[in-house]
Amino acid sequence: MRKSRIVRPVKILIPSEGTSLDSQIGDRFGTSPWFLITDLTTMTVEIYANPAADMKSTGMQAVACVIEKKADVILTGYCSPLAEKYLRANGIKVIQNLQGKGFNILEQYKKKGYLFSRECDTSRSEYKSLLGFS
Repeated sequence: MRKSRIVRPVKILIPSEGTSLDSQIGDRFGTSPWFLITDLTTMTVEIYANPAADMKSTGMQAVACVIEKKADVILTGYCSPLAEKYLRANGIKVIQNLQGKGFNILEQYKKKGYLFSRECDTSRSEYKSLLGFS
């Protein structure tokens, strides 16, 4: 008898400077004013204000928000090592050192995101170049 698997939709979080995927992705995960969460199966986008955007020590508040929203992957410009540690401990992959508009980054991830299914340090430059992020 064949077991059926339940596959949960993949949710991609992009810290953003604006409220649409046409906006630039945030330079820093914790201080970006908006979080855009895209469900890759339906391509719906949920928009959340980053509750920690105006605070000095924002990392942990932003981390708690992302965990609560059940994101699977974060595509960002920068994520502090401490925030990344807690995100990864909660099963959230962090891909950083990215620049550009949210839509373009998301499209590149959709085309080549399968590379992130294996364990790797996705912040390293060789993985960025494999995806076409330079």
